[in-house]
Amino acid sequence: MPDLIKPTLFRLKRPLTWAYTTLSLLGLPGWVQAMEPEPGPKPAPTQDWAALTLKDVQFTAQALRERHAGVVAGKLDATAPMDQELPLALQAAAQARNENDHRRILRRLISAFSDPHTGLYLQPGQRRWAGLIVDAVGASGAEFRVVATDKDWPTPLPQVGARVKACDGLGFGSYLRTQVAPLVDTGPEYPSAFSAMARRSMFDSGLGWAPKQCSFVHADGSEQVLALTLREIGEGSEQVSEARLELARKGLFAQARPVGLERLSPTLHWVGMPDYNPGTSNAAYEQLYKQLTPLAGKPGWVVFDLRGNGGGSTQLGNRALKALYGEDFGAALNKLSSNGKWMVAHPSTVALYESLLDKPELANVKKEIEHELKAMRDGLARGERLVVANAPKRPEEVDAQRAAVRKRPGGPRIAAVIDRGCFSSCMGVLLQMQAIADTVVLGEPTIGYSPYGEIGEHKLPSGRGSLYLPSALFAAPQATREPFVPQIPYPGRMADDKALMAWVKTTLEQLAKGPAPAPRR
Repeated sequence: MPDLIKPTLFRLKRPLTWAYTTLSLLGLPGWVQAMEPEPGPKPAPTQDWAALTLKDVQFTAQALRERHAGVVAGKLDATAPMDQELPLALQAAAQARNENDHRRILRRLISAFSDPHTGLYLQPGQRRWAGLIVDAVGASGAEFRVVATDKDWPTPLPQVGARVKACDGLGFGSYLRTQVAPLVDTGPEYPSAFSAMARRSMFDSGLGWAPKQCSFVHADGSEQVLALTLREIGEGSEQVSEARLELARKGLFAQARPVGLERLSPTLHWVGMPDYNPGTSNAAYEQLYKQLTPLAGKPGWVVFDLRGNGGGSTQLGNRALKALYGEDFGAALNKLSSNGKWMVAHPSTVALYESLLDKPELANVKKEIEHELKAMRDGLARGERLVVANAPKRPEEVDAQRAAVRKRPGGPRIAAVIDRGCFSSCMGVLLQMQAIADTVVLGEPTIGYSPYGEIGEHKLPSGRGSLYLPSALFAAPQATREPFVPQIPYPGRMADDKALMAWVKTTLEQLAKGPAPAPRR
C-alpha cells in the first residue's frame, strides 16, 4: 500500500526533503529526525514562551494518543516514551523562557520514541558550526577522532586524526550520552549510534549541545585544550558557506549509485537503488526493469546497492525482483515484507489518503489505497480507533510462504549492500531479498527496524512547525528497533564507491566458489 508524504530525516547535511513512503510497507529517513531544526527569528520580548510551549506539548500529547499507530495499539516502544517523557515535558513547558527552551522540550519528547517515523520539524533559522567534525572509531563509543576541519578557521583547531578526549569536563562518549542523545532519535543500541551523534555534535541549532571546549590528544601523545568557536552557516562573507561544509563532509555520508544497471564483469551487475521515491524516480526505475529482464535465468550476481535508501514505495524494489525471477515468484516475495497491517481510524488519516487517490505516481496501488480508505471510513462509523487493513495470516501459512521462496527459480544470485541509511521501505525490500536462502548481505548495520508507516503531517498550534506521525502498524519478522546486520561487514568507508565496489566484486567472486555465509542475527 502507499506510504504517505514524509520528511527524510537521517542526514545532518540535508534540509527537510520529501518522499513517499510505501503503502506496502513503512514510511519516513530518513533516518532518521529531520536535520536539526534551526532557531527562527528572535521573538518579541513579550512572547509568553511558557504558554506557547505548554500549548504545543499538550497538542503533541493529544495527537500522539489519537493518531500514532503504536500508541493507539498499545505497543511498548510507543507507550513507554509517553509515560516517561510526557510528564517531564509538561513540567518543563511551564518553565520555558525562550525559543531554545521550546525547541529542546519538544525535541526531547519526540526523540524519546527513537523512531524516525515519528518526526518533528521546527521552522528553520540559524545554524552554527565549530569548524571540525568528529566520528566514532568502531561502535563501542570508547574512542572518537577528528575526521575533518575547516582550513580557514579564525581560532585554532585540532589536527585531523586527533583523539577527542573530553568536552566541557566529560569524557566525550559521556558528553554525547548526556548532551546529544536525549535530543536525537538515534537509539544508543544501534551500531552506528555513536558515529551519528559524534558527527552532529559540533553543529548547533538552538539545542545547546555543541561543546564550549574540548581536549584533544595528537599522534605524538601531546594533549591540547581548545576553546571552540561557533560560526553561523550561511552565504554572507562572515559566515560558513554550504560549499565549505560539503568539502568538510566529503566521504562521510554514503549514497547508492544512481538508479540503473552497471556491469562490473560478465557475471556481476551492480544495481543502484538510492531511494524508492515514486515522485522522483519512477522513470529511472522503469528503465532499470528493462535492463534487468535480460538477466533472468542467467548465472552470476546482481548486487543491489541500498546505501542511504531512506524509503519510498516497496513496489519499486519488488518489481526489480519480478524482473529477475518472474511475476509469480516476485509476488510471493512481496507478501513477506509484512504479515498484517493495521490503520488508525482518524479523520486526518482519511483526508490524507483521499489526497493520494489521484496521484499518478501511485496509480499502480490505487486499489489498495481505496481498500484501506474504506476500512478507515467503516472503522470511524463504528467508533473504532484501530482497524485491520490487511488481516495477518496464521503462522503456518507464513512458514509455507517462506518455504516456497527460499530457493530462487534459477537466475542470478542476489547480494545487497546496506548501511545506516537503509531505512523504512528499504528494510521491507531487504526482508524480501533475505527470504531467498543464498542472498548475501554486505556493508554496515542499519539503524533499527520500525514497524510503522503512512506518515501524516500535523501542524503545531504555535505555527512554529509540524509533527509527523505514523498511522499504520505492520507485523513483520524483524523485531522493533532491531538493526539489520550484514553477514560480511565492510572494513572501509561506505561512501567510497570505488573501493567498496572493488571489495564487493572480489568478495562475491570468492563466495561463488562456496556456500553463502550464515546470517548474523
